[in-house]
Amino acid sequence: MTSPSGQPTVVQTATNYVWAAELLNDAGLPPTPNNIHNITSWMVSEEPASNWFDRNNPLNASLGTSSSDGTGSYPSLNVAATQTATMLRQSNMNGIYQALANNAPFATFEAAVVASPWASGHYGGHLFSGTAPTVAVTGQTLAAGTPGSAGGTMGSSHCGGGAGVTIPVVNTTFFDGCQIKALVGGLLVGAGGVMLLTGFVLLAKDTAAGRAVKGLTPIGRASNAVSGARAPATAAAPQVEGETADGYDQGYNDAMAANPPEYSDEEKEEFKNTTKAAKGGDRGPIPRRNTNKNRSIVDLLNSSPDWAPF
Repeated sequence: MTSPSGQPTVVQTATNYVWAAELLNDAGLPPTPNNIHNITSWMVSEEPASNWFDRNNPLNASLGTSSSDGTGSYPSLNVAATQTATMLRQSNMNGIYQALANNAPFATFEAAVVASPWASGHYGGHLFSGTAPTVAVTGQTLAAGTPGSAGGTMGSSHCGGGAGVTIPVVNTTFFDGCQIKALVGGLLVGAGGVMLLTGFVLLAKDTAAGRAVKGLTPIGRASNAVSGARAPATAAAPQVEGETADGYDQGYNDAMAANPPEYSDEEKEEFKNTTKAAKGGDRGPIPRRNTNKNRSIVDLLNSSPDWAPF
């Protein structure tokens, strides 16, 4: 016997445990021993273990039957597995689906089934918690099932299944596969943002704008550097009336030029040295409007009370 895909199909005697495995395969869920135990416990809560195959509808599903209250029947147990798997993939059964997708412990699975709309009485708050006996059905066989062969809409938060983080001591599962993937994705996005910010800092620190942001240069200078404008020149000191642009008293110069005094060689040398020092920047004050021609320029520099700063 082969499946529609051409692959050999394993045919087994129909038992409640084989049917549970086929249901999980058809729904695209892992047929682990834990999940199979959870399904068979649920089956006992719907039908007695000795008659689990009643109406070929072990979980009293309604999809594809003539009844909407779970009392309908299917033509075979194989059809029942396919139709029940489709119901498990409905969005309103997502809690059950996710518990099985994460291979959750029985307590988690039980809570999901009880809270779901599968049974109007919600099983009185509890499912059968024991181990169901293996019961075979005469005259029927079951295929192992094709993973994910059931149609329908998968639970809205399904993201590929996978077990969560389980602590064996307390038998509790933290996070499911979807949540773990979301957490890892968030961490990767955060790390990318940090790397991007670091790149901007490294790029900006050697620019004028970057130095301004970091306080390495005055904002005004940084702004000029960014805009390409030159920094404003320092305002020139106001010129005193009668002075030339370089600070000399023009009237004094004119008087000295018209009536040059007579100097000795020593005075001339001293005048030369004084003038040279003044041109070098250490010029000091010079007399203004002083026409005393009988005194040397050195005497005038040392005794005149009227000074003109340069």
